[in-house]
Amino acid sequence: MTYAIVARDPIAGEIGGAVQTHFFNAGAVVLWPEAGTGIVATMAMAETAYGRLGLRLLRQGQSADATLAQLLARDSNRAVRQVAILGVRGTPAAHTGDSCIDAAGHHLRADVVALGNMLTRAGTWDRMTEAFGSAAGSLASRLLAALEAAEQAGGDIRGRQSAAIVVVKTAADPVAGEIGTDAVVPQVDLRVDDHAEPLLELQRLLARDVFYKELLALLTTPGLLSGPFNGSANWQAAADILRRGQQLLGDNQEATFWLAVLLARAGQMDNARRTMATAAAVHPPLREFATRLVAQNMLTAAQAAILCG
Repeated sequence: MTYAIVARDPIAGEIGGAVQTHFFNAGAVVLWPEAGTGIVATMAMAETAYGRLGLRLLRQGQSADATLAQLLARDSNRAVRQVAILGVRGTPAAHTGDSCIDAAGHHLRADVVALGNMLTRAGTWDRMTEAFGSAAGSLASRLLAALEAAEQAGGDIRGRQSAAIVVVKTAADPVAGEIGTDAVVPQVDLRVDDHAEPLLELQRLLARDVFYKELLALLTTPGLLSGPFNGSANWQAAADILRRGQQLLGDNQEATFWLAVLLARAGQMDNARRTMATAAAVHPPLREFATRLVAQNMLTAAQAAILCG
């Protein structure tokens, strides 16, 4: 089914993949990532066992080439399969079966594989690797750039329906899964299961994903939005992040609410009150929510009274 890319960023210590297709919920079928192990993309007449078994073999220390060879040897329908395998180290491997529906093919580079089938034009996979290689920014943003290049080249001949991006760490924490560790949690895990413009929606979600990760960092930084306020904390930079969030989220008042709280904690009470009024005008229960922050040592009773007065 349509086109995908798997890639590794050795500098950032990340590995991930992205897919777009005219099929429902492609992300659940095509992309199989595992932190500390690698990623498998299984397409065309997709067989999900390639994902499960491929990761198992990579986990056991097999190379991508050896993993792919073993999987193909077990599959009597390999002629209709399309697969890409990329471990956290070593060269990638890919297969496009002889009976995959045209246009079908793939392109390998040291840290990336682009592949596709049922495409409008042959060579779309080359456009994807070129776009990935020339794009700047995070691994997720470069994966999205590759999908956009494929769409500009004609994309899936059947049209558009779903898309996904997933990014995990190349190194797994030795105690991953215990409380306080996050190595097994994807860095990015976004799906658009059924949409008229899945890439535009994926782009929208990716921008929000970046902001909400920044917001979570602010909420968990001692002295900033939690615990006793630290006057030396760079709250102005945090306020700038929240103001950017306001522009991004539109009618969603999450960024505006926390900006009001931050301003109150920093002693900017007039500005904080005006900001809270803006948020509460859209969602009045936010005033009640602000009073509940007193028990969490995120606002003083006096600050909450001014904010909610």
